[in-house]
Amino acid sequence: MGPMQESRDDARQTGFAIEWRDAYRIGLEEIDEEHRNLFLLVKSLSLQSIDDALEQLLHHVGTHFSHEEQMMERSAFPEYRMHLDLHESFNAQLAEWLSSGLDWSPERVEEFRQFLNNWLITHILGDDLRFGRWLWMRSLRRPRARQKSAKRPGWFHRLLDG
Repeated sequence: MGPMQESRDDARQTGFAIEWRDAYRIGLEEIDEEHRNLFLLVKSLSLQSIDDALEQLLHHVGTHFSHEEQMMERSAFPEYRMHLDLHESFNAQLAEWLSSGLDWSPERVEEFRQFLNNWLITHILGDDLRFGRWLWMRSLRRPRARQKSAKRPGWFHRLLDG
């Protein structure tokens, strides 16, 4: 039985399932895909796979935060600093969970999954969605560059060339 099957069994036992929903889309496909992957990683956490799953999760969170922060900084998102603080706060909470010295038990894994799930949903629907909307509104306000269309010869010239 693999980690995904184990996590489905865990979810059935506790009644708690972590699922991506289209309502969590912020409108930036690469960020939405990273969020989908985060949900899958959280869902795959189980007592049997905790070490590997945590390693993958930490790597993905770090990569995702860096990617998101670069996009915000490049686009001059006005709430960039505040968003950076939110990421740092999450990292501190994550470090607290992982450095507590407590052994992993099925209950602790479940609490950790719920903590991650709640944070993801709250952060995506609040903070990340605000960034997506800001980018979208910004693109609407930006004047569209007019493309120079190559002048097509008229029907008479096409007739002579053809």
